[in-house]
Amino acid sequence: SSSGGITMKDCWFAGSATINVAASYLGGLVGHVAYASTIENCLNTGEVYHKGSVGTAGTSCFVGYASAAVTLKNCVNHKNPAYTKGSGVGYFIGTNAASSTLENCHSINWYEKKLVGDTDNANYPTCTSHGASTVKGLNAKNVELVSNLFTDESAAGHWICSNDSLPVLTYFAAEYAAGTISD
Repeated sequence: SSSGGITMKDCWFAGSATINVAASYLGGLVGHVAYASTIENCLNTGEVYHKGSVGTAGTSCFVGYASAAVTLKNCVNHKNPAYTKGSGVGYFIGTNAASSTLENCHSINWYEKKLVGDTDNANYPTCTSHGASTVKGLNAKNVELVSNLFTDESAAGHWICSNDSLPVLTYFAAEYAAGTISD
């Protein structure tokens, strides 16, 4: 928006986004956040791939580049953002140039990337990320994780544990179960 921030709630990116331009921003939900914004109760099961060979400047499954504060709350990521080379790659925010916050976010991933690119994961104490060494045992834990992850009142009723034991948004449960949307 040119006049102010955005609020995104209960959304799911399950598609594919690819870019091949150096020094550009790519996000599954938003490429560039230029005004204070909020993303809440959202899920990514889609593929995000930056093919730029001269350096990437913000690649993420949610927000590519945050030049203004963005709050991500009660969000889940199922995929790993891919890039050819460069910096600014994270599960939730690729490059963060503002005082952005992550609250109660969870990434089920297969590689050891940052929740927010170029930032210590310890800055987000209420968020978690499971790497390759723990992902095999993760499905057995997910029934408990889904019920305990989202204790915030705004997240109540938004998340369920799917047939494959992964957290999915209640709103999209039928499409997910039917295979219309998959991870």
